[in-house]
Amino acid sequence: EKIIIPLCIESFIDMNFQFHEVNIAYGKSFLQDKLSIGAGLNIISSSLYSNIFVAIDGIIRQASEQTDISAIFDDPNVDYRNTLDNSFDIDFRQKSYRPRFGVSYKPIDWLYLDFAFSSPMEMKYDGHLEIIQHTLGALNIGYDEDGPDDILGTNDDEEMMDLNYLKPSQITYTNETIYRSEYLKFEYPGYFANSIAFKKKWFTGIISYEKPIGSFSVHYKCDVIQDGQKKEEGTFISYTDTTYKDYKMDFSPKHTIKFALGFGPVSFGGQVLLGDILYQGFIDDEGNPKEDVLDTILGGAFSLGFGFNLSKNMHVDMNLISVPGPIARTTLIYEF
Repeated sequence: EKIIIPLCIESFIDMNFQFHEVNIAYGKSFLQDKLSIGAGLNIISSSLYSNIFVAIDGIIRQASEQTDISAIFDDPNVDYRNTLDNSFDIDFRQKSYRPRFGVSYKPIDWLYLDFAFSSPMEMKYDGHLEIIQHTLGALNIGYDEDGPDDILGTNDDEEMMDLNYLKPSQITYTNETIYRSEYLKFEYPGYFANSIAFKKKWFTGIISYEKPIGSFSVHYKCDVIQDGQKKEEGTFISYTDTTYKDYKMDFSPKHTIKFALGFGPVSFGGQVLLGDILYQGFIDDEGNPKEDVLDTILGGAFSLGFGFNLSKNMHVDMNLISVPGPIARTTLIYEF
């Protein structure tokens, strides 16, 4: 007996992700330019739009000496659902605001003391998300042809297609899963930051410490609606099930340390971010709740570059190495 499943897959995608950021700031110096105070407002407007449709057409053909059966997907002549098409529709929009404040003090010509504050920011998106997925119950995607004993031809071998799983008259019957949501929220941490900078002749050094406020998190809630057929004790039964899912992932930084050193035109720097990773609603490969990761390095960075003056008013900064980030990134600065 031989089973053949030729498929034709077409994808239609329309996507538009926009992110706009505006920073408005004002500052003033005092004490003969030794003390500077400034405040600002960070404005972010973003939108997420995507419409994806995947059309899957094809047939299932079962051929043997006794039978030759062919069943087609998206057949209008059948009275049951037998489509494999999938769709993804998302449309979220939001604006958010975040105030900032900073103080810089220069007690002597080569020493700088800085303090900055940035408030946390929350972006709860308005809109909707809907994912419609169809799967073939008789198809075992993760089948093991050799079985657990890794020997082909023994009793524990598995088949990719189990035509006995569904009724012979409905071998193309598909199950449907719908993910429907109107809740998507991002949170961005704020911080208190202190830094000390030295600048004398050819040497420059900066070290800073940030104490984050809040966390970076993605929070998503949805209803999962399932409808289809399943086989229990040799009998096919129809099922409809609706479950509520609540997913949240938190990157909670605790400490951030940054540094930079400059020797003439050459400079290098980096940062280390320590904190926790918290999971809510996620499960691992074995179906157990995913464990939190505590007191770990959430991220780090390193860069190496140099700068030079092209003219009295024009300066060039070239970042030779940046991990993570682009290589040989060049910035041209002109002062009026």
